[in-house]
Amino acid sequence: MINQSRAHIFGFLILFSVGVFLVSCSSKSYPTQDLKISRSSAIPAQFVNVEGYDSGSITIAIRVKFNQTHLYHILSDEQDNFMAEGWFATAKDSSGRYSVTMKAKDGFSFAPGQKILLCIGQKHPEEYMYRSNSYQCLTNIWLTLE
Repeated sequence: MINQSRAHIFGFLILFSVGVFLVSCSSKSYPTQDLKISRSSAIPAQFVNVEGYDSGSITIAIRVKFNQTHLYHILSDEQDNFMAEGWFATAKDSSGRYSVTMKAKDGFSFAPGQKILLCIGQKHPEEYMYRSNSYQCLTNIWLTLE
């Protein structure tokens, strides 16, 4: 009876350890604060429009043709802090644009008069941080929230 109890406790500890390991490996946390944005050719202002925002999210319409079906979109502040980011499809709708809705990361918010950089890249930032300290934008544009 005691050996069976020990076996159950040992089994639980192994499963718990595996679970903790898997959670830590799948965490989306990476040190983007050390990654600077390397700007490239800017999108002309008439091709990007902030459709709406509140303190926690923002929707941006983009009228640019990309060959890639999905690209990584980053919104950063003037100090290159990544405020919001994610992969988004670039398929255009019938009006010739695609929209992205991004949620602000913890500790960040969107506000009138705020200047933000929209950076569109081909890779996840984590792919750059192990060999460089900068994220290469495919294209970018500064936006001022009204």
